[in-house]
Amino acid sequence: MKTYLAIEPPNGEPEDTRFVRDGFSFLALVSPVLFALRYRLWLSAAGFAVLALALTVLGQMTDRQGTAFVIGLLFNLGIALEAGVIVAFARERAGWRTVNILLAPDLDSAEAMHFAGIEASPISSGDSPQPIPVRSTGAVPHAFPPRGETGPILGLFGLNRRLDRS
Repeated sequence: MKTYLAIEPPNGEPEDTRFVRDGFSFLALVSPVLFALRYRLWLSAAGFAVLALALTVLGQMTDRQGTAFVIGLLFNLGIALEAGVIVAFARERAGWRTVNILLAPDLDSAEAMHFAGIEASPISSGDSPQPIPVRSTGAVPHAFPPRGETGPILGLFGLNRRLDRS
């Protein structure tokens, strides 16, 4: 089962809803700059490029290219593991809202579950498990809820989100 985030644009049109898979991104592991450009994260792409350049220059100046390579690889691994959360967080900063978190085997199932408004789906005793959506109540207009409020935790660093139900 994969986790998908359903995010709506500021205009709130349901047909413009985007689904972002929360999980590992091979493109982000190979090149965080290309990953950021693919999702139109211009400032992130610039930041990733500056960091890569700084690591390269630092490695050349200190004659520690191996250490710089390992640090760069670990940075790329962190970006690759948090790729879905990075995209969703960037969209939230642009005014988009995370409206649903879905557990589904593929993107088509996640879209069908979201647009059907499924609240819960029991797991059948058949061969394949049924998709199970996860939905929270309440509304917080930003990614970080006030202290004391809980909600689904996404990613390694615990971006705690409350979902809008509207």
